[in-house]
Amino acid sequence: MNPKNKTAVILGYIRKKNEPILIDCIKSLKEQTYKDFDIYIYDNSTEEDSLTDLKNAFPEVIIQKNAKNLGFAGGNNSVLRKIIEPGQYEYAVLLNDDTKPDKNWLNNLIKTAESDQKIGAVTSKLLFFKPYVRLNFSTETINPRKLGAGDDDRDLGVKFYESNAFAETDYSKKFFRDGFYGFETDEDKKFTWTRDSFTIDLPVEEDSADKFAVLQLHIKTNGFKEEQKVEVTLGEFKHTLTISKDTSQYEIKIPRDIINKQKFNLIQNAGSGITAQFNGYDIGNIQREGTISSDAEIDEDQYDERREVEMMCGGAVLLKVEALKKVGIFDEYLFTYYEDSDLSLRLKRAGWKIVYEPSAVVRHMHATSSVENSPFFIYHIRKNKPAFVLKNFGIRPSLYAIKELYVITCKSILEAVKLGFKNSWTNQVALINLKATFVFTLNMPLLLLKKFNILKSR
Repeated sequence: MNPKNKTAVILGYIRKKNEPILIDCIKSLKEQTYKDFDIYIYDNSTEEDSLTDLKNAFPEVIIQKNAKNLGFAGGNNSVLRKIIEPGQYEYAVLLNDDTKPDKNWLNNLIKTAESDQKIGAVTSKLLFFKPYVRLNFSTETINPRKLGAGDDDRDLGVKFYESNAFAETDYSKKFFRDGFYGFETDEDKKFTWTRDSFTIDLPVEEDSADKFAVLQLHIKTNGFKEEQKVEVTLGEFKHTLTISKDTSQYEIKIPRDIINKQKFNLIQNAGSGITAQFNGYDIGNIQREGTISSDAEIDEDQYDERREVEMMCGGAVLLKVEALKKVGIFDEYLFTYYEDSDLSLRLKRAGWKIVYEPSAVVRHMHATSSVENSPFFIYHIRKNKPAFVLKNFGIRPSLYAIKELYVITCKSILEAVKLGFKNSWTNQVALINLKATFVFTLNMPLLLLKKFNILKSR
């Protein structure tokens, strides 16, 4: 293999439903103003004849077929091992398949990397895939206990379903901001009770020729009145909706000029960091644990200065090959989650800079391959967090993280016992935590060898 270009862009593939997304991402890469790059795809799928459509559309793309799912860490490593040999590439650029990079994205990454020889990684500015508008609602509330109608002492507004969205977009990522109690299930559909006022950010299309955007609401009364009024506000647009006990589906037409005036971008990542509790977080988008809310910030140019950051986001990052030769590649035990944080700290300890470049903009669908708080997510977060801390921090932080894992596991088992093993989700979480604890404990000696650089991540 004698590549002519100095940059390798690496994307991943895991399942058939992601192939159209991957093809769209490659189309965006073909529109880059920077042209001096080759595209690689690591194929982690179990399909025998995978990526047929992609191969027909882009025969020049180089595909690394893996025998099994190696995760984000192992998948990228399967390509990195081939391209970091001397004289092949200067840069390896990792990009999630569910992204749409701005046409100047790659050019701006390269320019930043070449501005300082000590830069080992350049991380991008990630925005959520579509622009958003912020809708405010207000309604009257009822307290069931005060009415003698039950033990629920909350002031309840309406039942607001997760499916609420604009008809114009199939992008489903939404942000429940304020005034919600938490998700429950009603006839297998997720909803949350609201307070008297509540706010949600919903995605809209960037460009549309339609004169109106249709807001589709799935909403129910609190059940104590035949009718209930809900006021909907977006900027100067106001609409009073009267909902009844017998109907749950409603539509509101909002003028396009209002949508265009009120829309904004939300930041998904402007560099990464680690909390005092060793939880990784996205700068500009911190999830509040235990709630359905998120603090994703509106992009108001507050992260538009280039700066050094503690950690990179592996979803859209340039890595200098020279740096990888010295510090190694991803730790495949980490599979997915914390693997980019681990590599970030190894780069920093070796004297390399990690720089956030705000002009390298990428739109990100977010969690199309893995689902937040799914069994997959819980398992890998549980087993990887103490491993990350053990490898990169001292004795006391390591003991804290290990103790945390064991305590969480014991509590989840006791909760399952308390419920008589009758709750399937509680049982599943207990088993996931138990498995994560076992795998981490089994691998602790290998992690210690890596900590003291006795065993390299190669």
